[in-house]
Amino acid sequence: MSFAALIHRALVGWVVGGAIASASPYVPGFASSSSGGDVLYSELGCANCHGPVLQFPRRGPNLLGVAQRLRLEWVRAFLANPEGSRPGSNMPAMFSGPEDPRIEPVLHFLMSRPAAAKPGKQKPLGKDVNAEQGSEKFHTLGCVACHQPSPDFQPPGGRPDSKEFTHESVAFPALAAKYSLESLTRFLENPTAIRPDSRMPDLGLAPAEALDIAAHLVDFQESNPQNAPGLARFVPDPAKVAQGAAIYETLRCAACHEPDASSVPVPIRNRQGGCLALSRRDGVPFYDLSAAQRTALQMEQPFSAPHPIEVLNCLACHSRDGNGGPDAARSRYFTGDEALGDSGRLPPPLTGIGRKLRPEWMEGVFAGKNRIRPYVNTRMPVYAAWAKPLTTAFSPAETAPLLALAPNPDPSAGRKLLGVQGGVNCITCHQWGVRPSLGIQALDISTLGKRLRPEWFRQYLLDPASYRPGTLMPPLWPGGQSMIRDVLEGDTERQIASIWAFILKGDGIPEGFPDIVSGAFELIPKDRPIVQRAFLNGVGPQAILTGFPGGVNLAYN
Repeated sequence: MSFAALIHRALVGWVVGGAIASASPYVPGFASSSSGGDVLYSELGCANCHGPVLQFPRRGPNLLGVAQRLRLEWVRAFLANPEGSRPGSNMPAMFSGPEDPRIEPVLHFLMSRPAAAKPGKQKPLGKDVNAEQGSEKFHTLGCVACHQPSPDFQPPGGRPDSKEFTHESVAFPALAAKYSLESLTRFLENPTAIRPDSRMPDLGLAPAEALDIAAHLVDFQESNPQNAPGLARFVPDPAKVAQGAAIYETLRCAACHEPDASSVPVPIRNRQGGCLALSRRDGVPFYDLSAAQRTALQMEQPFSAPHPIEVLNCLACHSRDGNGGPDAARSRYFTGDEALGDSGRLPPPLTGIGRKLRPEWMEGVFAGKNRIRPYVNTRMPVYAAWAKPLTTAFSPAETAPLLALAPNPDPSAGRKLLGVQGGVNCITCHQWGVRPSLGIQALDISTLGKRLRPEWFRQYLLDPASYRPGTLMPPLWPGGQSMIRDVLEGDTERQIASIWAFILKGDGIPEGFPDIVSGAFELIPKDRPIVQRAFLNGVGPQAILTGFPGGVNLAYN
């Protein structure tokens, strides 16, 4: 692909016939928010100059070491016209255009700033790179939840129709014109070093994964990364550096780009002019806002901090209260264990998440420590710096309280109920520690006590579909009535409480796991065929197994 073609592909957002970023700043969460002005005020960086200090502020990228990661000509073009270099950019135009004489001094200043000191020496790039593998990773790890899929990738369900794209995309700049293969790889390995606000999340990529994805994004098709063009060396002019530093200070660039910047907030005197003016004015940031965005920011009301769900674009992957989740087009790229249905490929809902998860577990999820769904290919981002405040933001108070578990549980009864010998057959689908389930491999239920609040556990068992419509998890106590009458006299509440008690500290394992030593669980057809209905990993939740004498066996969905 030619360099010009790369730029064209980036500028049109890799159109598959779907939605791309518009000419106005693209702010995920604005259209769906009930407080759109708050979201814009946060995500356009207004609070950085005008206050107040927000809990999850939108910051510009770290501008230290720009010369070590960005191409000179791209930086020059971006300063002159942010929107032209990256459609939907939230960076306001600070200069009058390409001929503005202030651009060159600021460029020299930015390119003169050394990178922050780093402990140790950076590891060299791997010896091999594979752009095709990078494309696979880009389209399955979750990148396309925010960015446009590339038109040459075929998801399992086929390429989506243009009408299936209903969410706008965060458009790419011309990535090959902006980065070298190495500098883009370094960014993908640790994006929060450059973007500490986490709007570009950290997917915990291994170095080889980051390298392959970078090769896909810059269309580097060779196998040796050493052959990729690097960044040209630039020697700043000291006089221009000094001049540029003064301009940088005058324009208050530090308010967005320096993490420790502190200055007196600028009062909002006129919501019809200033940063909201319809045309560029010298020394004033200019946002080419849409009519709806301009109206939302001009409303005479105090701005407040939006919820992190809106600013971190959580609803690109997750649903909440029936809203959000990937659109029909992007849903095709969310893959995993098909035997588990949508639960095996889509991230879980965020509905009532504060009353579902224990705070210590939730904090571990945000910190990148707790992962329980290895069958879902989409990767949960790491928000290490925000782990504690994010946990606080998803407090149990967001929804009505739930009923507590019944008193006087019997762990031994819980052990029986979890099993398949007179129980409700939980281990048919769910793993228990290192033991795989007897059918499809749903998540491990031996650790539920570490993860879940007991009140939520009770509510979920009584009505699984209320949390996740379409789930394969059946209502084991339909209408609140127990189908196991000979355990605890069929008392639904005590049965559920006993299951919880056994998961917390019961002895042994649920009844019914096969004796793998003697092979007692194996069905061997001798005189006639055997037909068995089951959940079978790799076949599906409605598998039919047929075994014939002589060792010929069939399984189909």
